Amino acid sequence: MAHHCCVPLCKNDARYDREKLLSFHSFPKDEKLRKEWTVKIRRDEGPLFRIRKHTKVCSAHFKASDFKRTLTGRRDLRKGAIPSIFKWTTKSLENHQSKTHHSLQNTNQQKVHSESKPSVFVETPTDPEYIPTTGFREQVFLLLPLLWKVRSFLLLSPVWLNHFLSAPATSKASQGHSALMSLWSCLQLNVSLTLFYSLFLTLYLFLTLSLFFFHQ
Repeated sequence: MAHHCCVPLCKNDARYDREKLLSFHSFPKDEKLRKEWTVKIRRDEGPLFRIRKHTKVCSAHFKASDFKRTLTGRRDLRKGAIPSIFKWTTKSLENHQSKTHHSLQNTNQQKVHSESKPSVFVETPTDPEYIPTTGFREQVFLLLPLLWKVRSFLLLSPVWLNHFLSAPATSKASQGHSALMSLWSCLQLNVSLTLFYSLFLTLYLFLTLSLFFFHQ
């Protein structure tokens, strides 16, 4: 009699197994083990399914470790072996592997996209008091030689200052006589003046004297 597999969705039949790659196995006599087989193959005994002598489960539903070879080369099931390979379990495993693969692929793509995405530079607002005046410093350094010459000229040839001191009091007041005299004293004594401060006083003094003589 040709055997066929009773497992749902399995179409294995001994009539079409010309190379004899399959073997067909009867249900165990042990009631507990038999019940485990029926649960695993998802079949319940009833009017539509009864376990008989010719009711078989093919070898495709067992693992390789579930078999043993006899001295004659026949493949027999080991005692206590239970079918565990089915289309629904294989499909579930394939779906799980597919989801895992897609999840890893998406993660890698997101990582590559994140690494290849150019970083965005956000400029942080700066307190105006701490903005470096690079252009101003450059201009000052360019004026240093000229200011130094003016300072030397005023100190060595105080002709303009003498003329200013002999001017009427009204003119002195209008030009800030006391302030100008203080600046002149500082330049002469060079007391506690940095180079920049001294040169700026020189420039201020020079401009003030120039305005004074211009209005004469």
